[in-house]
Amino acid sequence: MAAPTPERGGSGSRAKYGNFNNYYQFNKPEERLRMLPKDLVSYCNLSAQPQVVALDIGCNSGELTTHLYRNLASSGTADVKMLAIDIDSSLIECAQRNCSCPEMIEYMCLDITSDASVESLRAYLKKMGKDAFDITFCFSVTMWIHLNHGDSGLKQFLELVSKNTHFLLVEAQLWKCYRSASRRMRRSNEAEFQDLDSLGMNVNVEDNIHDFLQGRCGLEVVECFGQTQWGRKVTLYQRKAAV
Repeated sequence: MAAPTPERGGSGSRAKYGNFNNYYQFNKPEERLRMLPKDLVSYCNLSAQPQVVALDIGCNSGELTTHLYRNLASSGTADVKMLAIDIDSSLIECAQRNCSCPEMIEYMCLDITSDASVESLRAYLKKMGKDAFDITFCFSVTMWIHLNHGDSGLKQFLELVSKNTHFLLVEAQLWKCYRSASRRMRRSNEAEFQDLDSLGMNVNVEDNIHDFLQGRCGLEVVECFGQTQWGRKVTLYQRKAAV
């Protein structure tokens, strides 16, 4: 099934990073949640922990974040805290306004590829008394980092999140999505992404990301929960056990 074309919210520069105002109108949070275990905390064997700390990267206006929080909190066995980040300040402001549990979910405007943002993540973990997030969510983020920062930027991002989490849930966009995004930028008369032909991790980009996570990043697959309505795999990884 082809993804519908989102409304860009009036700015090609925002579209360059995937920041669509009406995102959850055409990609309902419930569609992703139905693919996941009803209780991820128990599924990941995190129930014995007094506190579970999660990270949602590219949270947009926060609707999916709220659903993910409810999933994690459903076990009732752990105190769940979430940090949700997005590069778009207006979307973060919207998420903050609409947040029903601000004491549990904190929203920050951060560019995950910047050094300053990395320090902000470390500061949050320190505040929570953690050395890493228990679980990190990365839904439809990899393409935007790849298009804006190239192969090296994507690899650095994957290494960063892998080093700072115990479990990583990834939904990566397919190559056809790259081409669609590139066409939208050309039509908007905004600065385009770099030439798609310059990307080494291409065509089979989903498999390339999968292999990189298992190889360079030292993760292993827990389970692939299937494909979304747009054909994107939703896969849970974890750190490999120390030998």
